[in-house]
Amino acid sequence: MMKLFKGRSDMTHRMKKKPIKEGYKFFALCDAQTGFCYVTFPDGLKDKSGMIWEKVVNLVCFLPECGKRKYIAVMDNYFTQARTIVEVARRGVATVGTTCMSIFKEGELEDSRFNTLYCKDHPGNFRMFCSLDNNIVKLVSNIHSGNVDESVMKARKKPRLNNVNCVTCKTIWKESSVANVKIPQIINNYNYWMLGCDLCDQMIAYYRAKVRCQRTWMPIMFHCLDVLCVNSYVLYQQALLADDRVTNKSRIVDHKTFTKTLIDSLIN
Repeated sequence: MMKLFKGRSDMTHRMKKKPIKEGYKFFALCDAQTGFCYVTFPDGLKDKSGMIWEKVVNLVCFLPECGKRKYIAVMDNYFTQARTIVEVARRGVATVGTTCMSIFKEGELEDSRFNTLYCKDHPGNFRMFCSLDNNIVKLVSNIHSGNVDESVMKARKKPRLNNVNCVTCKTIWKESSVANVKIPQIINNYNYWMLGCDLCDQMIAYYRAKVRCQRTWMPIMFHCLDVLCVNSYVLYQQALLADDRVTNKSRIVDHKTFTKTLIDSLIN
């Protein structure tokens, strides 16, 4: 997560690929379905304490009943180092994600058909995958086997043509813009599970506190308040949906109304 701040601070980051390109960077662990944030903490530019795998383990340990309940941590290639997967598995949490690790040597990818999936075992007790999609996608997982029966049928839009998929797109989609394609289960799971932090960021961006300040600690405080507001709204929704006494579920207040009510209650 990123919190906008353009003031003078040696703890801010500049990340051109993020929607917020400058400010404080936060590590966060969020629920994939609701966006509920279990834990978040800032990562300073000059804070060199701890490796990436240590920070991921710190996040995972905040999961409720970690080690007793079954969790799957979904990460992108910034976090999925071999040490990360091994240490997270020791806490009883599985891992799925993309990776930058070198998987297959040149010449091993012989089948260039669309959605072809290659698998390899890693000494760290997890599997490494390589899928030929619109481009070559590298993934890691310790819950997927990569068998042929691990596939699902999905309606997919026709991708933009490139040097990798130009032949397969003409064969599968032909003249239509949408076609039913059988994709590997690991690709489908990653697409649906890698949404937690984005969903939380989206809800924060709707009603973010936009206050100009010179104190370097205030943006961090505002970000924590934003996360608390989103978590409160998620819990409110879950509580009402689970309450059998609420007969008309459509009358549950929306995010904007809930935020206004929360602000009024805090002021009062």
